[in-house]
Amino acid sequence: GKVRGLKAALSSKMDTDEFAHELMKAGRFYHQAMILCEREGPGLAVNHDLIRSYGNVYHERAVERDGMPVTKKYGWSTNPRTRPLMLTQLREEVRTGAAALRDPRLIEECKVFIVNEDGKPEASPGYADDFVIAYAIAGAGMQLMQTMRPQRRARPGPVLQTSNLAG
Repeated sequence: GKVRGLKAALSSKMDTDEFAHELMKAGRFYHQAMILCEREGPGLAVNHDLIRSYGNVYHERAVERDGMPVTKKYGWSTNPRTRPLMLTQLREEVRTGAAALRDPRLIEECKVFIVNEDGKPEASPGYADDFVIAYAIAGAGMQLMQTMRPQRRARPGPVLQTSNLAG
């Protein structure tokens, strides 16, 4: 399918089955959109419900050990490797105007998103960064989906016969 861009971000403290149901409703509203949900913690159960009941769930192909088959890892992993990449990409998109920040809660979270004394980008103490992280995950996921799409093969053109016009 064609990557069309971020349509919705959802962050909630509801139970995992309820959250999966809300994500499925949003996905169906946006024409069976691909859902990209974190896979850590409660995300594991959410992704399990999404795979079983919805289907169009972001996944990575991975090989656990040499000689083992390729498996699918459903959901997004926010970890020490992916977090700086996705936040750097978001910062660049905001700086260049490529990311349209329209949601008032997202804008408010961006205003209090700092780099702490240890050098870790996060919400200021006492504030949340759920929407900033969700937006960064969506942007990183969209970029990965664009780079992982198989390239279309060029159709062979007509075979041209050469001639010796010079005589």
